[in-house]
Amino acid sequence: MPDSPEDFQRPAHRVLWDRQNCLPLDKILGDDGDVLLLLTPVVIPLDAEIAGSGDPFEPLGKTLSKRHPCVRHVPYTKRLGITGVHAAFIKRVKAVIFVVTSFEDADGASQRKSAEIVEELCKERPLIVVTCCEIPVDELGTFDFPTVVQAPSFSAEDLKAISLLLLGRDLGTSTPTQPAVHPFGPKHSWKTEDWDHSRDDANARDLWLQSMSKQYHLDRDTWSRILDRRGHAAHRVVLHPHTKIMVGFCLTYTSHAYESSDHLVRSIAAIVVREEFRNQGIGNMLHEEAIHRVTTAQRISRIQLGSTFPRLLYGVPADSPETMWFQKRGWTMNESTRGKGLIASDWVLRFSDMPISNLASAGLKFRPCGVINIEQVRKLVSDESERRLGFGWYDQYARVLDSSHMDSILIGFEGTTLVAAAITYIPGSQHPIAAELSLARNVGSDIGDDPEMVSRPDTVMVRLLHGCSKVLQERGMAGMFIDAVKYGEAGFESLGQCRQNCADGIC
Repeated sequence: MPDSPEDFQRPAHRVLWDRQNCLPLDKILGDDGDVLLLLTPVVIPLDAEIAGSGDPFEPLGKTLSKRHPCVRHVPYTKRLGITGVHAAFIKRVKAVIFVVTSFEDADGASQRKSAEIVEELCKERPLIVVTCCEIPVDELGTFDFPTVVQAPSFSAEDLKAISLLLLGRDLGTSTPTQPAVHPFGPKHSWKTEDWDHSRDDANARDLWLQSMSKQYHLDRDTWSRILDRRGHAAHRVVLHPHTKIMVGFCLTYTSHAYESSDHLVRSIAAIVVREEFRNQGIGNMLHEEAIHRVTTAQRISRIQLGSTFPRLLYGVPADSPETMWFQKRGWTMNESTRGKGLIASDWVLRFSDMPISNLASAGLKFRPCGVINIEQVRKLVSDESERRLGFGWYDQYARVLDSSHMDSILIGFEGTTLVAAAITYIPGSQHPIAAELSLARNVGSDIGDDPEMVSRPDTVMVRLLHGCSKVLQERGMAGMFIDAVKYGEAGFESLGQCRQNCADGIC
């Protein structure tokens, strides 16, 4: 029983998240020839009129087929799971709906495992997971399927409601399990609060996992290290006033923009709002507060949308549906210039895919940085980071130059003039920059990192990359990760594109 009519109530049938943007199904099923595969478990029907006479999920398939004729309904069993027959069907269809009815005991484990196998088989095909039960709280963080729809059970009425959600129709009065209510209750006066690490870290990670695609997921240790930056972080959180559920958060950091201590940059690293609480002004409140806190702080000369260091997201993901949201709030998102929407990517180069290079030296010589080169490196990084809006670069190079890992900086000379530098490191080496690149560990322990490159012309950049790859190969690495650059040739695979945005006077 709720303590008050304002208590948070969730609808009985809902789309938990749709990262593929595939609902309603009309978005992905374009014509009568597109086949939709419905995979359902063999279970005992809940409805007495169906028990012993049919499949409890038959009404779901029939309702979907009224709109999309080519629905193929194929059951799977607990004992056999996903077989070669299922795999053959998946290869021939446009999209897959997979139904889960339990998270308990052996049945739940079997269905969860089958769902993971189907996800692998789907590859680029849209996969929609329908859970006909409540997802346990401890499962939410790892139940990472791209689109998830939830119902209380697999009764005929609940399945009818699910079919309406999948088809994008109003539920109307078709949800008898729970009275239809607005998911938010009466409008609240939301407010932000200071971040409490013991209270908020784990809840924020759960919300992050629910909201972001798998390539941006982080383990608990990495997440905690990113959040806990005392003196540099000013995170804010919004909690529901009655249930205290986290409905949104904003991560912000302050760091030196360039060498001079008079120039600081504030990064709005992430703004995340729980899906069922969107369009209530929570995201706008977090955004405006981040801007306001920046403009009233002394010595803040730039605001960046996206993080400097620690690196979480370099900017707004290029394919994000929220791009327009930020554009409406004054951010330039569609220009191809630095600070105004220029697209940059994290890249992975596996050395086995790298073409054999016969690059001439072009008068360039590369070697590890030594004590004699420290001031030259500082000067190059200072000049180039300011010219290229490389916020935070100087701090990172300074940390490495002042450590025992100085020789991990590869430097390039044209005659006696220093023209290029890059920090390289091996995962697990206790390198000072390792904790700053949160997503680098997602590509594997055999991928070395080339996180911060400073150079001038493209001809120098190509040879610098080649030099870094040689260094990392000699140290046993199978590939190379490159952080946030506009580069994509010679075997590189993009891990995701972001737009670089900053503002002066607010910047």
